[in-house]
Amino acid sequence: MFSRTTYSHKKMRFRFLISTIGFFLALLFSLSSSYTIVHSKGSQQTRPVSLEISVPEPPRIGNFDTTIGYDAAYFPIIENLFLGLTDYDPHQQAIVPEISTHWEVSEDNLTWIFHLRDDVNWVHYATETETVNVVRPVKASDFVFGIKGACDSRRNNSYSQIIAETIVGCDLVYNTPASETTDDLVYGESIAVSAPDSVTLVITLQKPASHFLALTTLPIMRAQPQEVVEQYGSDWTANATLVSNGPYVQKLFDPDTESQFIRNEFLPSDLFKSDGNIDVVYLKYMTGIGIELLMYQQNELDSARVSPLDIEFIRSDEQLSKELIEINDNRILYFGFNYDRAPFDNIHVRRAFSAIIDRQLFVENTWFQGGIPIAHLTPPDFPNGELPNESSIGFDPVYARTQLSLAGYPECQNIPTIEIITQNMAMAEFWRDSAVQYLKCDPSVFVIGLDEPTPSMDPDYTPPTADTWLTGFIGAYPDAMAFLHIFHCETTTQYREVSYLFQRPCTAVDTLFDSLLMENDPEKRQTLIFAIEEALFGEEGEFPVAPLFVPIDYFLVKPWLTGPFQIDGVLGMTHWDAYHVDMELKDSSS
Repeated sequence: MFSRTTYSHKKMRFRFLISTIGFFLALLFSLSSSYTIVHSKGSQQTRPVSLEISVPEPPRIGNFDTTIGYDAAYFPIIENLFLGLTDYDPHQQAIVPEISTHWEVSEDNLTWIFHLRDDVNWVHYATETETVNVVRPVKASDFVFGIKGACDSRRNNSYSQIIAETIVGCDLVYNTPASETTDDLVYGESIAVSAPDSVTLVITLQKPASHFLALTTLPIMRAQPQEVVEQYGSDWTANATLVSNGPYVQKLFDPDTESQFIRNEFLPSDLFKSDGNIDVVYLKYMTGIGIELLMYQQNELDSARVSPLDIEFIRSDEQLSKELIEINDNRILYFGFNYDRAPFDNIHVRRAFSAIIDRQLFVENTWFQGGIPIAHLTPPDFPNGELPNESSIGFDPVYARTQLSLAGYPECQNIPTIEIITQNMAMAEFWRDSAVQYLKCDPSVFVIGLDEPTPSMDPDYTPPTADTWLTGFIGAYPDAMAFLHIFHCETTTQYREVSYLFQRPCTAVDTLFDSLLMENDPEKRQTLIFAIEEALFGEEGEFPVAPLFVPIDYFLVKPWLTGPFQIDGVLGMTHWDAYHVDMELKDSSS
């Protein structure tokens, strides 16, 4: 949708001053044309088509820097200000070219060559003349500068870990302490991203990654105008100096009330999403509990996030209930298992404790806003997420009791104490009670401890030691590998020092992972993904975790607003240009 409440997950983590006179002089001499926004091309509206939406709090300077990305809640702004090499199109539900026109991949799947458009420009909104001005064309070297910058540990961007484990040399820079990092290291020859000419970008990977096109949709893989960044440093995304290239241009930044974005009429028309007609986006800041719902009821917002506390009220309201929509989230909750000690070092125990969970009842009893029960890793809305029912073991008490006996703990006899760390007592207690009911465990076997959500990529963070824990994972990019990659044995080794993640030993499943990373054919990839899910969660599966459910988010949407709500912002980022507002209907309701 438009803006989602972020979820603290445990595998990947999110993190010069010069007068503006020089910048405006540079704009003056590079100016090729300008325009003043009035309304959409071909529109007969008396005023611009507007979209009023919200964010949790006022953006900070730097929120729009693609290499920093303080908070995923502001990724929709980045998405609409800056184009990517590729994009996940919510209408086609597929990864499509954006600034790139096409690409080539070497036979070993390590070198990717992107061929870029030459008709996309950097633009700037001049507040003194109220015009949008062209600065210069976007070049391949802008992507080199942006991607290398995203590898810089000084940017404190947790998403950078994704490309640090993917692009040659990015890991070297990303893992260098900030105190030892220099611009020469970041922008030198260490990182294998280059531009042979203005429309060709070459990226070399550490290992094959058939999902790499999905990674190129991310904010950290976007271009940056080097001369602007070097002149203004961290202030380059401030309202007076911001230069962008996407479908919208920032017109106003008011730290107290709202930001405004207007349609970029210099963007080639084929780069706008089909059916969208939004001229102006008003991004309003929510500063208190209940404010968003109130503003929505007063027609000050076209769409609003719904607090779980308000769901029953909305469902009981005759009009609001018609405007309530449910959207499957891009995250999955699960119980993780500690491989390092008994009892969950035993595969049969892991199988047993996963199979005692009635996931439908679990959701109904512990997560009143609802969720989609799931017994495997990839959410159903993700590419390759619709798995055959027989590919995974869900709720099966008979299977669970058999597996526990095979582990040497019939009816839980002599099983060691099990310590559960959780952020939700009801979920841990449901699991404990299920073990008592179906496995005949004594309740005293279980010790449940509370753990507060923690930004777990913090270098000073040490996760508690436990036998099992409740946590979740966000699908950061539109591919099943966003979820599956964390269970490759090499990945678990890399993450274990900063996360609850166990160290999963390498097995035959990892051979399937390696095959998947090499396979570019969509049908063959789907077959491999099914095979991996079954090897992890099927009858003979390893069960590194016990998957639980995909949460459901709730939004209110006015009748005059239409668009790809169920997909947009869940897979890929949110696209304002994919939405349509019937201004006649909207104005008649004011």
